Amino acid sequence: MNALQDHWDIYLPVVGFMYNTTVSLATNYTPYYLMFGREMKMPAMECLLGKIGNTHKLKSKEREEYIQGLVRALGVAWNSVTTRGEKNASRYNIPRRKPIKFVEYKVGDQVMMVRQAQYQFESADEERAYKITSTLQARYEGPYKIIEKKSPVLYRLQIGERRPIISAVNLVPV
Repeated sequence: MNALQDHWDIYLPVVGFMYNTTVSLATNYTPYYLMFGREMKMPAMECLLGKIGNTHKLKSKEREEYIQGLVRALGVAWNSVTTRGEKNASRYNIPRRKPIKFVEYKVGDQVMMVRQAQYQFESADEERAYKITSTLQARYEGPYKIIEKKSPVLYRLQIGERRPIISAVNLVPV
């Protein structure tokens, strides 16, 4: 077994740190900034800039100004994120598929029937089951002939000796 798989919990703080300090393409801000109104202090920053951000050493007037500035900065960031989120939603929430057009069939029409995908194949020789991907399987079976129209959405098909009633949702014209 891979050591990374066995000790994944050790890496969670590093992953969380990286996630919180990376600028999101959706918001244009880091998650840490949106939560706290400032970028996260890195160990290298403290070495370069010295101790910064000690708000407990500020006088009450300076602390009040700092809080007001923080509220303004967060307000601007949150408004920007909201606007950007609305733009993203309108751009990405576009239906990809066109609505399915209802087709009413007549007796004698040839149709293909939607085939239910199999996800497992059990070998007769080996006592083992194999997984099968649905993307490589045939999507339709047929063609079959409509021999009776029960309603605009239900049809009786001739499938060999069988004559099942199938919904129009599961049929495709040939």
